[in-house]
Amino acid sequence: MNRNQHSVEILSLLLLFCVFAGAAMLVIAAGANVYRQTADSLENQYNQRTFLSYVSMKIHHYDAVGNVFISDFGDGQAIALEEEIGGKTYRTLIYEIGDSVRELYAAKGAQIDPASGIEIASVRSLDVRLIQDGLIRIACIDLKGQQNEIFIHLRGNGVAR
Repeated sequence: MNRNQHSVEILSLLLLFCVFAGAAMLVIAAGANVYRQTADSLENQYNQRTFLSYVSMKIHHYDAVGNVFISDFGDGQAIALEEEIGGKTYRTLIYEIGDSVRELYAAKGAQIDPASGIEIASVRSLDVRLIQDGLIRIACIDLKGQQNEIFIHLRGNGVAR
């Protein structure tokens, strides 16, 4: 009987250890899942804020009377930024095509394929609106469905063309 009692004690301890190990694994798995979701969310927010900051800085760089405006390009609207170099006018366009926002720099009036721009962000949609003369609203929805927006006041009172 002593041997039977000893076996029961060992089995009880082994069962208790297995329950503890299983519970520990579940807690670790749950923690890893929460960490992954948090890291993904932070990375997504960082990418969106970086994109919007980039666009804001580009607009402020070109901000002078008549150099910043919203125009039609491809199948939608684009932020157009103009500058004159050596007597020639060049235009930077920031626009949405497919699931990406692209940037394109070319001489004003050049025939340009919208697909030839450089991708600067991946988004589900980009909405650019002139709220009033001198105030632009830029809103984007990322690929995960989160919306971010900024309002930019133009010193040069940009307009839609």
